[in-house]
Amino acid sequence: MAAVGLNLSLIITISHVYIRIVVYRLSLMSSRYSQMRDGH
Repeated sequence: MAAVGLNLSLIITISHVYIRIVVYRLSLMSSRYSQMRDGH
C-alpha cells in the first residue's frame, strides 16, 4: 500500500508540473500572438 501511495503522489506531482508548463507555454504563445497582431 505504501508503494501505491508513493506512486500516486509522484503522478500528482508530475501532472502538476506538466500542467504548469503547458499553461506557461500557452500564455507565452498568446502574448506573442497578441504582440504580432498589434504590430501589424
